[in-house]
Amino acid sequence: MLNPESVKELAYKSLGRPHLEYASQVWDPWMDKHVKQIEAVQRRSARFVKNCWQRTPETVTNLLNDLDWPSLQSRRKVARLTLLHKPIHAESALEIPSYTKRHRNLCQLRSYHKDKFIELKPNTEAYRNSFYCRIIREWNSLPSDIIDIVKTLLFKQALRVNM
Repeated sequence: MLNPESVKELAYKSLGRPHLEYASQVWDPWMDKHVKQIEAVQRRSARFVKNCWQRTPETVTNLLNDLDWPSLQSRRKVARLTLLHKPIHAESALEIPSYTKRHRNLCQLRSYHKDKFIELKPNTEAYRNSFYCRIIREWNSLPSDIIDIVKTLLFKQALRVNM
């Protein structure tokens, strides 16, 4: 028999979180106030699931840790990186736009990996935080052992462990 906590958690994961994550790879907010507004939904859901309405510091953080729920921001980052990983490893029909160029550097530095992209040069804050500018920065900062993982499921697992 299911306990009320597991039913509430299942309800949030199947009815609430999908609405927060729908197409989140491309609409991901970058301003702190918008990130906090979205995270607040998950924080209220954690209070609901655990039936804990105390207003003491660190209460919700502890609830999220007990539930083992990563932040929605980190889940969106994993989704973005996975969306770029698929066309690179030919697991998707998506194409990488022609204006995103890969490094053709032959030097093997510690931070180098074969799928590194040249970062775009944005002029505005909005463009700096757009999908491709952001994802290229994040992709280039990944270690090569994660980049080299071909299977998407294993790639996502490695990202979750690494974050």
